[in-house]
Amino acid sequence: MESNEILAAILNSAVIASMITALFSKAQSDKSAKIDNIIKERKAWRDKLRELVAEVETYTQEQNLKGIASAEARLVVLLNPVDRDDLAIIKALNKIPAGWDKECLQEFMDRVSYLLKHDWERAKQETTTRISPQTLALASFFLFLVIITSERTLLEWNDVHDLNLKCKNS
Repeated sequence: MESNEILAAILNSAVIASMITALFSKAQSDKSAKIDNIIKERKAWRDKLRELVAEVETYTQEQNLKGIASAEARLVVLLNPVDRDDLAIIKALNKIPAGWDKECLQEFMDRVSYLLKHDWERAKQETTTRISPQTLALASFFLFLVIITSERTLLEWNDVHDLNLKCKNS
């Protein structure tokens, strides 16, 4: 290989490495923005649910029907209106005034607890990187093969082109 070809290969590799680095930096930046915005909002949502459960417990002890109705109104806007598990939470809350017993309250608290746990696990999963080291290594190897193949093809094309020029000049 001539020194020009070696320099071209090094420059091509550097450009591609820079592009890969830029892509991963962008992915990391997007992930940070998601964590800062979405995850913080979901934490606030979980905190509101916890506070609401504590209020419902107090309203149950006081047998405060207006308090339960107020809690239901706030709960309805915090939950998904088409999710059957979320609707079951509201139904469990509505059972409490029927007898003001601990079992209905416990069912309500258990259902909210499961929802909070599910959301917490989902939040943890969303903050993890989805690109494994194996995937990164495989992508880098594939890129290396593409570079080598394209440089080889370019060199072969240049040899043919140079040969054609020599034939025309002869």
